Amino acid sequence: MKNVVLFLFCLALLSCVRHEKPNLEDRYQVIQSKIDQKEYDQAESELVSILEKDPQNERARMILASVSVHRAGITLKDYFLLESLSHLEDDPSIEVLKLNELEKLKLPTDTGSQKALEFLKQISHVAGRAVEISNKFEQVTLVSEDGANQLYQALNEMEKIKTPQSGNALYRGVIKLFYFKYLWENGKFLKFGNRQFCLEKINSLSVRLEGFHRFTLGMVRDVSQGFPKSQSEFETQIQNLDRGFLDARKFLVQVKDATRNFQETLQDTLLKDQLDGWKCEF
Repeated sequence: MKNVVLFLFCLALLSCVRHEKPNLEDRYQVIQSKIDQKEYDQAESELVSILEKDPQNERARMILASVSVHRAGITLKDYFLLESLSHLEDDPSIEVLKLNELEKLKLPTDTGSQKALEFLKQISHVAGRAVEISNKFEQVTLVSEDGANQLYQALNEMEKIKTPQSGNALYRGVIKLFYFKYLWENGKFLKFGNRQFCLEKINSLSVRLEGFHRFTLGMVRDVSQGFPKSQSEFETQIQNLDRGFLDARKFLVQVKDATRNFQETLQDTLLKDQLDGWKCEF
């Protein structure tokens, strides 16, 4: 599996070559030379010109995206073995939210407090998964804000390809991993610590959770393209993640006043069930 990303990405690009005209192939070589020499503006201009004439050109679209990736300081030589992503634990051991005290309470099944507890358990589960993925990829460079903006532009270009070849899907998944690390480390998905989660507005929390859901599943699906022998394992992971996110979001849908923060909503729920003394600290 060594150098799997480089191999599959190059294979995907080469598969696009068979219908290219010789002069266009020469043009790609010149563009690649400009990228290697960090003449990004010139390379970008050439690729935009190609795409104006042929918007469906997948090869040109991926190379254009790669210009932004290079600008972020990430090159093919930085790619790493991805196979370990297919070996996540059945139950993540990382506990993001400390729910011990609340779990000790014997909550009636149909109460708001029980529903709130189940919501928090699901949040802790999906957040634990995110931390686990992030920890597995310690080799991933934490890009700067400028680098993250470049990766965002690259992903926007890649998303224009509706049905990418497997190598290109894997390449997109790898870039998402770099972007994921930036978003997670900078609290762009869900914010924990210093009572940030407690003070998040319900409507904002709902939007964050939906974005986290969509991005994470898309990332794992893209990465899975590089491991055809592990497709069933990846599919199980995707289904479990999807179920966890959906279960968590059910609680937010039931909250009527979405402009209040989570602490206020949770406190109301606890008071209605006469469960005093528990504080939202995460």
